[in-house]
Amino acid sequence: MKESLIKNTSAYISLIKDIKNDRLNHAYLLLSSDRLTREKFLLLATMAIMCPSRGCGYCAVCKKIKNNNHVDVKYIAANAKIKVKDANELVEDTQIKSIEGGRKVYIIENAEEMSAAVQNKLLKTYEEPPQNVVIILSAANDSTLLPTIKSRAKKLFILPFSSHDIIEELTESGLSKEKAEVIASYAQGSFEKAQAMAQREDYQQYFMSVMEILLTLKNSKQIIDYIYNPVFEKGNIALTLDFMEIILSDVLSIKTHADIPLKIKNRDYDLQRLADRFSPAAAAMALLSVNEARKMLNFNVNAVSVAEKILFDILEASYKWQ
Repeated sequence: MKESLIKNTSAYISLIKDIKNDRLNHAYLLLSSDRLTREKFLLLATMAIMCPSRGCGYCAVCKKIKNNNHVDVKYIAANAKIKVKDANELVEDTQIKSIEGGRKVYIIENAEEMSAAVQNKLLKTYEEPPQNVVIILSAANDSTLLPTIKSRAKKLFILPFSSHDIIEELTESGLSKEKAEVIASYAQGSFEKAQAMAQREDYQQYFMSVMEILLTLKNSKQIIDYIYNPVFEKGNIALTLDFMEIILSDVLSIKTHADIPLKIKNRDYDLQRLADRFSPAAAAMALLSVNEARKMLNFNVNAVSVAEKILFDILEASYKWQ
């Protein structure tokens, strides 16, 4: 992923402005549903904060950060297993002076997965860290973060990228333009999703398997057969939910006569068949159920249960909201 894409985002420009004006915040909250984008941003942001030249990429400081061995930059991968004692250790570490005599940066990745207890333990330090300490929380969304955590940080939003940006990246990596265009239409501005699809030779067949399930789902007895389909296996279900969101978004566009191009190309007949079974309200409710299913995955609910819930909710929406 090109550095220029990140450096042209409003989030990065805002951070650089803070650094130039010597008004760097003590806490930032980076929000983007694209994991690859978040990772790239965090690398460039950390170099900009720590490097005397605001992220030249070539000095000793930047090289250490790139190699993940700068003693004053610490990455914490938050997840359901992080304990309060781990948070205590982080808090204690912030009290220790910088070894290299400059700033200290703490990056908590996947911050939305922190428990409330861990967030509360970090809160005081997060609100008022020692001088020259910067804490960056990185999250796909802030729905599980405490209001006190969200209100104390400066938010940095990274919006989805254009299809042109993704097509250019994919073709430069060796993918044909035709495949790149199809993947970009499915990826919805996410480099993470685009890369996941580009690595699958069967992505188009996979997409059609998801479409076929939605087209043929007409009664609850079918659900028991569908939940064991390979598209709902643990390693696949996240991508399946992405495809469901794309399909249902296009269905909603059709039902509301929205003046926007459909994301899915050359599948107008199938989309219309599916749209015939949904009212605008039903399509909207089905889309909401996709987001609920993602939350279940984030809370480590097993794939079979998530599959059963999403299929039942979509089926219910198609009948209840007619």
